[in-house]
Amino acid sequence: MFTQLNRRLGLKKVIAYLGVSIVTLVSPHLGWANDVEMRLIGGTVADPSDWPASPWIGNCSATLVGNRVLLTAAHCVRDGATKSFKKEGITFSGKCTHHPSYRGNQTADFALCLLNREVSNVEFEVIASPDEALCARGQTYLWTGWGCQRWGGGRDGRFRVGEVSTIRCPSGANLDIVTRGKVALCSGDSGGGGYVQEGDYRR
Repeated sequence: MFTQLNRRLGLKKVIAYLGVSIVTLVSPHLGWANDVEMRLIGGTVADPSDWPASPWIGNCSATLVGNRVLLTAAHCVRDGATKSFKKEGITFSGKCTHHPSYRGNQTADFALCLLNREVSNVEFEVIASPDEALCARGQTYLWTGWGCQRWGGGRDGRFRVGEVSTIRCPSGANLDIVTRGKVALCSGDSGGGGYVQEGDYRR
């Protein structure tokens, strides 16, 4: 499941969705020529400085949605437990709270963490309105994450992105977005942002 986020860059916008591991992805083949770059399974390496609101929190990816608020997947942290990350030599930590429906609905896979100090000099993501986050079949998403290179393998510490297309949107209590494409999520990508391109802006 992806929590809807919205980054505003002037008149141009990007909508993001968080909690990537709950989404089912189908990866019939990997279309990149260089196998070394095929991480996020099928993704390409991105410059972390272009994604300053996307920290690694020890076992999962995450997204800053405020200068003291971190959003990640609920299955990445116990309800009431603490998560931390480092940025520019400073350690930030915060107590995390699960979405109230998560215990009975695994697709409500969201957790918010209130950090012990403000994160400065970072353009954090902004939660989108329902209209901005409206899902549609065939919509293209850009998945992101710090996950593993292959199923059963370890991480190499690189941040990756890759595009997929929506084949099923949330319905009723099921909040999952199902996608298909050349990119498949891997362990560690959970909690990472996924972005929808709007207008003429290309992430």
